[in-house]
Amino acid sequence: MFITENQFIFINIEDKFDEDNNVWFPMLGLVYELRDMIFKELANRNEKKIDQVFQNNQQELLQKRRNFQLNIVDIKHVEFSEKSTFHSALPDNGRLVFILNNNKQYKFIVPSSVARESVKNLLRESGVPLEIQEKGLLY
Repeated sequence: MFITENQFIFINIEDKFDEDNNVWFPMLGLVYELRDMIFKELANRNEKKIDQVFQNNQQELLQKRRNFQLNIVDIKHVEFSEKSTFHSALPDNGRLVFILNNNKQYKFIVPSSVARESVKNLLRESGVPLEIQEKGLLY
């Protein structure tokens, strides 16, 4: 996710797995290590390429199917449930729900590798109204 002066820009990164999520490949030992190295390298390359394209031409990225932007003025508020969802069969750091003025919602899982405080700080700095729900487990 990129944050500009007046927008949140969401970019899908291909080959990206949460570092803590080995559910996709529940293998042990060398096979898991090899898989992990390959996907991390592919994800790093894709992230670098996205960063470079973003600096030069944001619209090129937004033309891809899974990428989109939200104008900050269109966001009524963001709900941040700090309860772990177990969406990926492993604990995560909660769920974000962006609620727009037209009541359309965008939901995201916060991976365990992303600190809750950094998410809250970024949202507060952008000026978006933020509602925080209690920590714990959500089943």
